[in-house]
Parts: sequence; structure tokens; C-alpha cells
Amino acid sequence: MQRISHLIYTAARTSNTAQQLFVARALAFQSTSSSESSSWQYHVALAAAAGAAGLLSLNLVAVAHGDASEPQQLPKSVRIAQFQQWMAANGADWSAVKVQPKRQDAEQGLGLFATPAIRSQMSHPWLGRRLGALLLPGHYNQIVTVAAIPVQLALTAQKARADRQLGPHYGELLDLGVADERDIVILMLMIERLRGAASHYAPYIALLPERFDTPLWFSEAQLSELAGTTLAAATAAHQASLQRKWTRLQPAATDMLKQVGVNATPAFDHFKWATSVFWSRGLGLPLPTWHLKLPQQQPAGVPAGDTLEPAAEAAALAAEEDSKAKAAAVAAVLRIDVHEGLVPGLDFANHCNQACCWWEVAEAPQQHRQHDPLQQQLSLQQQQLHGGQAAADAYAIQFMANRACCPKSGEELTISYGEKGNEELLLLYGFALPNNPHETLMLLCPLPPHAEWDDTFNLRMQLLQAQGLTPQLFLSAAHLREYQSSIVNTHTGTNTPNPQNSIIPPAARQVLEVFVMQPQELFAKLHAAEHGQQQQQQQPAQQPGAQGNTNTHTTNQQQ
Repeated sequence: MQRISHLIYTAARTSNTAQQLFVARALAFQSTSSSESSSWQYHVALAAAAGAAGLLSLNLVAVAHGDASEPQQLPKSVRIAQFQQWMAANGADWSAVKVQPKRQDAEQGLGLFATPAIRSQMSHPWLGRRLGALLLPGHYNQIVTVAAIPVQLALTAQKARADRQLGPHYGELLDLGVADERDIVILMLMIERLRGAASHYAPYIALLPERFDTPLWFSEAQLSELAGTTLAAATAAHQASLQRKWTRLQPAATDMLKQVGVNATPAFDHFKWATSVFWSRGLGLPLPTWHLKLPQQQPAGVPAGDTLEPAAEAAALAAEEDSKAKAAAVAAVLRIDVHEGLVPGLDFANHCNQACCWWEVAEAPQQHRQHDPLQQQLSLQQQQLHGGQAAADAYAIQFMANRACCPKSGEELTISYGEKGNEELLLLYGFALPNNPHETLMLLCPLPPHAEWDDTFNLRMQLLQAQGLTPQLFLSAAHLREYQSSIVNTHTGTNTPNPQNSIIPPAARQVLEVFVMQPQELFAKLHAAEHGQQQQQQQPAQQPGAQGNTNTHTTNQQQ
């Protein structure tokens, strides 16, 4: 019966009667081709599928599976081909990269792999990888831009604001403080998924996983395995926070779906899915942003209606005429702002501690720039209200590799998600690494109930905060290896003993010391820490720090 139900659904999802009958015959034959199947099973299955196809074509029945607005699930190979075409059609330099399953099994997770065109991305490709790296000088010859994705293709809060239909709704949620930029990206992804084939991002969304292996998706039995760990507490807190956000955003999501003609009712599971996509695939994009200031219409300090002295009045009139002549002139400040979002294509790159690639935000070549007419129509007033407008069409996310170790055709292109322990990897991405060199154990310091804190304990917490510490101990595997190595070298005479060497990391020792200090020492340390903070606050006025770099190498992180 399960096979027959599957056949009915598959035949019913095709676009016309001829295709439905063809799918019905093919699937019925496939489902009964085993040696133990008999001919009657084939005919029953064929009749059931063909009957469903005929009924659907006459609009006598409706065969539903999941949400009616979800896109049709074509074979993965077809969806990959559509995505590749979509990337190229939207200005991505994507010929040297292909999304494909990590293994032969099509049900396995996807990854990014090099195509034969990767060689043509090198300067002087006839020299190859290693010989070219050896003979050709200069950064341009040593780095290979494997792919480039226009920033305009990324799902960001700024892109949501620019949406022709829903932009004002997203903007209102941001301006009222109902949602932050992360929430807007998550909400945008959820709505675009429910829009189905009508969404501009449909080819991208069709390749995203439907379920995740993060604790947010664990069953009760699986969650019980985490009992007593910090990961269990983090998962519970994450679930509670997610429920609160959904309660706050659900009315707006429902209204926005109605506005774009989608009758589906958004559910918590849709929001959880979009949240999981964001946290496992999102990036922080450092983008140069113009922050615009409109010229003032009234001189400062002169209330409207006040009478000026003749000389001052003449000066004010002259200033007014000058401002009219320069109505289009604005003061603009260029800053580097980090915009969190999803980058289609790049987010299929898997993690490796010895990654062969990285990504950067850089100015795009003129022929690869995307021009969004809606962005160009934004007035200066709107740009000011939006907190600055990034010149997104002029920038691209570039996927880079060193020429000497650039992957060959067919090899996987990997990036680093950062130096994360298995607990963090499982929470965010749903996997853990054996022998993870960055493994870290976090221990929470046992604190009494807040009502039982006395003056001394309050001082301890204030000192931790002043020192930039928390009542947590982070014990890393890397520090333990270094300590063990130093002990071995000390015994063999390679190194001289170091009295400061300890199995406890320095930051953890600082936390523990705060909890055993005497009150007088606490006062002295807290006074010194607060005095140091005051000095640091005075320094930026004399030496302002750098605003950032558009070519900053940022890892694929979602915190």
C-alpha cells in the first residue's frame, strides 16, 4: 500500500495527463520489478497511479502532500542543473564550480566540486598549478578566483527592504524593533519557501535540506542522550527563544503571505526550518556602506519664527539660496558594516580543518555587476532612514584558492567554519569531528540563587565583567596537548621547567582566582580594572580605529 500511495502522489504531481501516465507506468514497473513481485501487483499499481492521474486532470480529486505551496520535488540531478543555470543567469561566475552529492549516493549531503573549467580561472593556465605558482610573481598570479557571486544575490535584511511587495513590511518590523536583521533574513527565507515556484529564489531553496541533524531537530530519545551537558541547556534555551520569536512574528508572516497571494498558513516548523538554514549556512558580509546626511534646512540654534538681526538675516537668506542651488548635495561617510545573510552557492561548501578555499568580499569586475533598479530608485531620504545603503551592485563574494594547491577537476572545494569544538559544531551545523583539534569543554561555575548573593559575591561578578570574563571555564584539547608536550620535553631535558605552566588554561585560571580572592584584593582588582577601562575609553578620541577591510577573510560562521 505504501508503494501504491507513493505512485498516486508522484503521478498526481506531474504537469499534464500524458506525463502522468508515463510516470505511472515507469514507477509501477520499477516498484514491481523485483523477483518476488507478481503481475497483479504491477497492474494494481498502474491502475491506481493512472486513475489518480486521470482524476487529477478532471479536477475531481486533490492529491495533497505536505504544504500545498511547497515546490515540486524534482530529481536531485534536475534541481542541481536548474540551480547551476539560475546562478549563471543572475550574474555569478560559476562555471568552475558545481554542486553535487558528496558521494555516489544521491541522498547524501551536497558539496561544492571543481569542474574542468577551474583551470581557465588561472592566469597563464598552460603553466598549470605548481609550475605557475613557482614561476609567476605577484598576488594576481598566485591566487585563483574559483567563483564570484554578486552581493545582490545574497539574502540580507537590505535585500528584504528592497523587495517590491514586502519591503515596507520588513522595514517596519526593523524600525519598530520587532525583529533584528537576523530575524528578517530568517523570515524572508521562510516566506520565499512558501511562495514556491513564484519565488525568485526557488532554484536555490529547492536544494536546501528539508531536515537537519542539529539538536533542535532531535527526538525526545535523542535529547535524553544530552542530559547533564551544556549542550542540553543551550538547546533548551534555543528552543524557548525560537518559540518566543515565532509568537512575535507570526501575525506579520501571515499578513505578508496573504499580500503575495499565498494562502498557506505559516507554522512554527516553517520558522524552525528557516532558522536552522540561517544558523548553519549564514555569513557575516563586510560591505562598504554609504551613510548619508541630508543638509539642514534651519540654522542650528535658531527656532522657527524668530527674527534675526539684519546682518544675520542677510546671511541666512544667502545660505538659503545656496542650499537651494545645492539641493542634491549630501554629506556622505563611507563605513564598513557587517551584514549577515545567506549567499546562494557558497553555502554549499563543507567544512574542513585543512580547507583549500576561502571567501572574500571584493569589488566586482564591471561586466559581472548586477544593477537592481529598485535599489537605484531609493531616495536619499530613504537611504538615510535605512541607516546607509551599500553599493551592493559593485561588490561580489569571491571564492578563492591558492594556485599551488588549487583543487583539480572533480575534487571538493572546502572552507573552514572556524576553530570550533564539537559541541558548537553539533549545535550549529549538526556534525562532530573525530579527533577535533579544536575540541573545547565548557564548564559552568555553580552559582547560588541571585537572592543569596551577598556584597562580596556581587563584587566577584562585577570583577569578572570588568575583566571581560564569564562564570564559565573553557578547557581546550589544544592546551592540554601543549601542556603534555611541555611535560615530556621537560623530563627529556629539551625544555627548562616553567613554573607558570599549568594544565588549566590562563583564562580559566583567572575565573577561578576571582572566586577565591579575599574582599580587600577584590576591591583593589576591581578599582584597577575600572581605571583601565576609563583610559581605554579616552584613547579612541585621539586614535580612531580602522573601520574594516572589504577583503577581510571571514569564516562561515552563524553565531
